Amino acid sequence: MKRTIPAILAITLFLFLISGCSSVTYKAPLSAVRVFIDNNASPVPLSEDAQTQILSMLNNGDWTETVPNCLYDFSFNANGRLIKYHSCGTFYDVENRLWMKLTDEQTDFVNKALGVDIVNARTSR
Repeated sequence: MKRTIPAILAITLFLFLISGCSSVTYKAPLSAVRVFIDNNASPVPLSEDAQTQILSMLNNGDWTETVPNCLYDFSFNANGRLIKYHSCGTFYDVENRLWMKLTDEQTDFVNKALGVDIVNARTSR
């Protein structure tokens, strides 16, 4: 019995530490660049509202551990974390190898904030 309690506490602590490490939090400042086929990049100004909304999407989204088969036309930097974005509505967290698909409404919001032609982006989804 004396060995069981410390073992249970050790296992509980281990599980707590593992679950704490797996959650990713994206923080401001958030910046964006448009990436072109020739690897040139052009900064995209984001309003404070757009930064707040996009960070909320990143922090509250349904991320999966798959790597999408998608080319990206934008890169975000969220306080040092690289997140790639395609205007069809997909985010890819490079460091954590996590992928998220946005809803149509979220995609339209992000595309508008980035200056993407929403009509053409919808046809590529």
